Amino acid sequence: MGRILGTNEDVSCLMGKVFEAKGDDRKFRRLTIDSIADADAPLSTYTPLIVLEENPERFRVLVPLASVDECVGYVIRKWKKEMARVWDRLPLRVGVVGFPRKLPFQAVIEATRNIEDELLANPEEWRVEDVNPCGDMTALSFVRPDGGREGVVVPTKLPDGRDDVYYPNFAISPSARVEPHDFNAPQSAGSPTTYRWVAEIEQGDEIAVAPSRFTQLFLDTTARRFEPIRVRALSDWKRQQKIWQIVAKCALSQTAALTVEQSLRETLERWTDISGALNESVWHKWVHAVLVNEWNVSPTEAKELEGAACDGLLENVLNWNLHVLKQKIGENR
Repeated sequence: MGRILGTNEDVSCLMGKVFEAKGDDRKFRRLTIDSIADADAPLSTYTPLIVLEENPERFRVLVPLASVDECVGYVIRKWKKEMARVWDRLPLRVGVVGFPRKLPFQAVIEATRNIEDELLANPEEWRVEDVNPCGDMTALSFVRPDGGREGVVVPTKLPDGRDDVYYPNFAISPSARVEPHDFNAPQSAGSPTTYRWVAEIEQGDEIAVAPSRFTQLFLDTTARRFEPIRVRALSDWKRQQKIWQIVAKCALSQTAALTVEQSLRETLERWTDISGALNESVWHKWVHAVLVNEWNVSPTEAKELEGAACDGLLENVLNWNLHVLKQKIGENR
């Protein structure tokens, strides 16, 4: 409709229009618009979504790049709601590939396959940092092997009020402590794995987790699909949305945002030695000074941005939003 109607034209001008349409028999027919009426949802909402593959293991869709954040956010929320009891065994892995319209689609498919391979990971040992029972749920805090922290809320009750001892069980590392609901599951190779009910997990326990992860890639050229892919914990998806909100609030202008991005990239390259080592304390101080000088940040916001800069998330957020999504800063102030 956007191609037929002008910017300010009313839909009533479509009355009597003649157009051609191809039917299921592959024959073209000339049709005339006889009446116009408002459609109820969901037909009233245009949804440009093309499903490329749909099965229990993989779901590939083609959506506008501007809708990616909303689509991925919806998938994550749905996964957390429906897989909350088995999140450690049925992970969600998200790969986003952006590309210009004229890029060969074969390169997109190849990049997608490369990303899917990178997202695969062996189970990791996560250490329980805190346990907080709250009604029918148990809130757990974990420390990942990379030092990152994760918070998970797991249901412990069935809809009829009984304890759910069937699904929310974690594979734990061997320990001297034995809980009433512990059980062993035989393995095809090696010793049996001990599973422990989530309500009996305690601080210090270590559990095996199949990690949920995501990555983003923009193919401005076909050669980009051969470059190394940075994979992050799925929890960083929500974190990067928060980081961008802070940037959009604190950066004084588009120029200020680009200045910080360039300074971070150039200084990080200059201060990293050949072995990849970086003086973290000096880097923290330098990042803090740049943010305070260039942006209007509070101490709390500066701390959040410094942490994101040190693990590379801030650079990724700036690049994706400023150069890929073409977001503008300061226009609505």
